[in-house]
Amino acid sequence: MQFCRYFTVIMTCQNAWQFRLQAHENADAGFQQSSFRIILIDSCGSLMSMLQHIETAYYSNGNFTVAVDFEGVDLCRTGELCLLQITCSDDPTLVYVLDVHILGQKAFLLDTPRGMSMKTLLEDQRLGILERELLPISLQRRCMKLWFDPRNDVDALNVFDLQLAEVAVRRSGRVTALNP
Repeated sequence: MQFCRYFTVIMTCQNAWQFRLQAHENADAGFQQSSFRIILIDSCGSLMSMLQHIETAYYSNGNFTVAVDFEGVDLCRTGELCLLQITCSDDPTLVYVLDVHILGQKAFLLDTPRGMSMKTLLEDQRLGILERELLPISLQRRCMKLWFDPRNDVDALNVFDLQLAEVAVRRSGRVTALNP
């Protein structure tokens, strides 16, 4: 039974408009029979349901982990963020795909009555403010965010990676030793 279309885009030449799609759901029996679920978040109601799930999972676990990935058009500082994929450590078989293109700023600013929003989750704002004031560090909740190959994702967030910059400078041969 096919529950979604899962493709890999394979570029056939330098032209961005020439590509072929490799469909995995028909070729991969393991994918077909997995308990993997995808929920598209493209309305304020579905976004609120997702945020309430994340909030419940966050407050019910001492250590909470989310895996995040961004997709977009020329995703970088000047590109357009279109989709945000997120899964939580309480149910790794459930993936939310947040349609930022449709929801716009609401995708990040809509929040629950307790203040959970994508903005607060990704930036760690206000999460656990009361517990930071009232609980010892050993009892405070933690939210770890996992990214696989986040280069374009962090560039879209306007992050400058000093380690990558240092590697690039060293490889270019423009590094000179400082004389004391």
